[in-house]
Amino acid sequence: MLDIASRRAALTRLGALSLGAALTLNGCSSEPGERKAFIEFLQTRVLNTQRAAVPQLNEQQRKAFGAYAAHYDIITAFNQEMNEAPLTRMMNALQNTRTLPQLIAKRTQVNELLAHLPQAQKEVQARLDRANAAKKALTQPDDLRVVYDAAFDKLVTQLAALMLQLLPATQGMLAATMELVTYVEQNPKEVSFVGSNVQATTQASLDKVNVLLKKLETEAAAVAKMETALRKLAG
Repeated sequence: MLDIASRRAALTRLGALSLGAALTLNGCSSEPGERKAFIEFLQTRVLNTQRAAVPQLNEQQRKAFGAYAAHYDIITAFNQEMNEAPLTRMMNALQNTRTLPQLIAKRTQVNELLAHLPQAQKEVQARLDRANAAKKALTQPDDLRVVYDAAFDKLVTQLAALMLQLLPATQGMLAATMELVTYVEQNPKEVSFVGSNVQATTQASLDKVNVLLKKLETEAAAVAKMETALRKLAG
């Protein structure tokens, strides 16, 4: 059997996981017990919980799961990459920033996020593609495959799908926000911010503001829908 420590060192990147995790495990005498322990872990710690939490393996669990620990590393690697992505830092910087004055105060961060969102979508898709390729390369008995597929769907597939919907929705909302802000700033004699509201002094400016606000409301509703789904998944 492969030494677990050397195997873990060789699989530090997700791309390498697909090379090593596809080993046929049936020839190992301890495989049935390792498989049983891994199935129980996935069932109790991942599938039987409402939250889409990603529990980390301790050394005892890695030893108990044997080579199957590398299968779980595909899932944890995907989530770690998501957490460490520049997108996460940018979105955290705008956390609880909802009103127009708040967004104006953080214009630099908003514009930085807007510029990064198209690339972020590509990066999420690339991470998902790598995880799917690594998963496809695995060799698993049928009883494990059923449970593993369900865990992978919960912790990788569903999260990626929501992010790939949330990111363009966020881009639309922020773009609509900045369009409204720009109009107000370019027409200071006709439009102004009063607290969190926009006040227009002419019918023409009022009509324009209403169009921009309607657009912003539509984009914000799409974001809210995705955020609700994401919170439901995360518990």
